[in-house]
Amino acid sequence: MLPRSVLLLSGFLLAVSPAGKAQVSVGISASYHDLEEISRWGIGGAVFIPVAGHTLDFVPNFEYYPSNWSAGGQGAASDTSDVYAISADVHANLPAFGDRARAYVGTGATYAGNGDDAALGLNLKSGIHLRAQGWRFFPYGEITYRVMPEFQNAAQLDTFFFRGGLRIVL
Repeated sequence: MLPRSVLLLSGFLLAVSPAGKAQVSVGISASYHDLEEISRWGIGGAVFIPVAGHTLDFVPNFEYYPSNWSAGGQGAASDTSDVYAISADVHANLPAFGDRARAYVGTGATYAGNGDDAALGLNLKSGIHLRAQGWRFFPYGEITYRVMPEFQNAAQLDTFFFRGGLRIVL
């Protein structure tokens, strides 16, 4: 007998895709996060869950920026700790152009922090993925504008980050 959580997840995946033909994919990525005083490289991951016949994707994702992967910064306090973000986004898939390219736009919420400081924020994003019929691995890239209005160390944090990676169809 399968555990209840596995059955619930399977039921959810079947419910969000027509006729149970979801092409759920996972993404692994490298990111570049650009703050005023700090620029960092990081790693991330995402799960792309198709909804409404691939018109939308629900995308839980995360990023992690180790402090020793800084690309700049002159003694900023937040440069001494790792930065992380956990997000839940929704992507609206735009009509395909060309044979392989598909763009998307999206929005979502983020919980991010560094050390003892954490806050909730809003994501606005745009991206593209390249995929041909039958591909199980395909590249994607996106840019995200994030607003974090509640950080303790700053009145408001506006930041961009760039992500590029590989999506893998399950």
